[in-house]
Parts: sequence; C-alpha cells; structure tokens
Amino acid sequence: MIAGRALFGSASCANCHGGPQWTRSRINFTPPPAAASIVRAQLIDQLRPVGTFDPAAFNEVRQNVVAGSFSPLGADGFSPASLLSLFAFPQTFFHNGAANSLSAVLDNVAHRSAGTGGVDTLTNAADRQKLVQFLLSIDSRTVPFP
Repeated sequence: MIAGRALFGSASCANCHGGPQWTRSRINFTPPPAAASIVRAQLIDQLRPVGTFDPAAFNEVRQNVVAGSFSPLGADGFSPASLLSLFAFPQTFFHNGAANSLSAVLDNVAHRSAGTGGVDTLTNAADRQKLVQFLLSIDSRTVPFP
C-alpha cells in the first residue's frame, strides 16, 4: 500500500481526487451559486478535463446533432468522483461506465496524465497495479491527500 500511496502522490491524482472526501468536487457556495458558475442551467465550476470526454460520441451529448459544434454545457470535463470505499461499489467507472475496472481506468493515458501537463508517470503496468491496490484500500481511516 505504501508504494501505491506514493504513486498516487507522484502521479498528481490528488489534483482531482484529494481532500477529506477523496474528491475536489465541492459545493463551494451558499445557494444560490454565482451566475458565472452556471452555464445552461448547469454548474460547471467543479468540472475537470480528464481526457475522457468525447463530444463526438453521441451517447454522451444527446443534444448535439453536429459533433463538436459547441462545448456541452460550455465546458468539457467531469466532476471528480470520490475514491472513498471504492471496494464496496460496483466496478464500473467514468461517467458512462466505459471502464469496467480500476485497471481499465489507469490504462487510459489521457485520464492518468490529466492535471499533470500531459506528463504520464504511470507507464509501468506494475506501478499501475500497486496504485489499484492502494485505491481499493481507501476507507474512512485512510489519511487523505490535502
């Protein structure tokens, strides 16, 4: 677990999955939210571009008949999911269930290099497995990354 935790830190996973609830996604306003945070009746402040959004995939953006004609909701990205107690939940990941395991999540180069300026520090499959083992160990007793 120690090696996986170190990899979590060095791969900058905490940029999206850090904090006390293992996610940067927050309700960070007193209702109502600021007008600048709302695009087409949706809050966009917590969206992170993690490289898995594909506006050309019509199953993701049902309103777009012409792929790429505009950014859905005014921004590309997703609100990062919490990693807390992953071991207890069904094993489908990403907004559309495109990854059926944590290994599949980490096989996605765009996702694992999101927030790093494109630097992929998880090219080694053995390192990715160490990270998977750490992710599956995260529970309420695991000290979160700030």
